[in-house]
Amino acid sequence: MAGKGTKVLVSVVIAVVVFICIVVFALMFTGKWSPSRPTQIKVYEETLILRDGEYMVLHLEPGTYEVIATSDEEVAVTVIALGLEDRGTYIHLKFTLTESSALKILNPTIFGLGPSATVTVTIYRSI
Repeated sequence: MAGKGTKVLVSVVIAVVVFICIVVFALMFTGKWSPSRPTQIKVYEETLILRDGEYMVLHLEPGTYEVIATSDEEVAVTVIALGLEDRGTYIHLKFTLTESSALKILNPTIFGLGPSATVTVTIYRSI
C-alpha cells in the first residue's frame, strides 16, 4: 500500500497536468496559440541571374516580411519605401511596410566588367 507522501505527490502531479491542459486549451480556444497554424507564408521564391549592373524589382503590399537572399557574388537588396539596404552574399531582412513598396535586388556595377550573380530570393509574409 502506498504511503501518504506518495499519494500527495501523485495528487500534485495530476493537478499540474490538469492545469497545463487547461492553459493550453484556453490559449488554443482564444486563438493566441495554435500548434499547427503557420505564422508566415512563402510568397515568392526564385533564382535569378543578374548581369553586372542589372537589377530586378518586386512589388510588395503593406505587411510584415522576411527576405532571405543568397548569392555567389555580392548583391544589394533595398526596401525602397524604408530606405533599408543590405549588401553581401547572404542577406536576411525583416521589416514592416505600412504602404505599398518595392524590393530591389541589384548586382552592383563594376563599369560593365563585373561577374554575373546567381541570386536566390525567398520572401515570407507574416499572417
